[in-house]
Amino acid sequence: MPALPNPQSQHRAARTVGVLYLVTMASAIAASAIRMTLIDPENPSGTLITLGENAGLFRLSIAIDFATFAAIMGLPVAYL
Repeated sequence: MPALPNPQSQHRAARTVGVLYLVTMASAIAASAIRMTLIDPENPSGTLITLGENAGLFRLSIAIDFATFAAIMGLPVAYL
């Protein structure tokens, strides 16, 4: 007969997964909000100028996307 799971470890895993889920949602929203301020779909040349002036901010949005991806990949691992 398999052993019953420890309720404390289940609680910790659920809390970790919940925090990672919140991090993924917040970081995805933040990265999208940053890009929305920099990219104008109606004006490609204006977008290039804005990206040139704010390259660091655009790079930050990409770094946030990578952090979001890492947190999403951590969700199933945290549940184990």
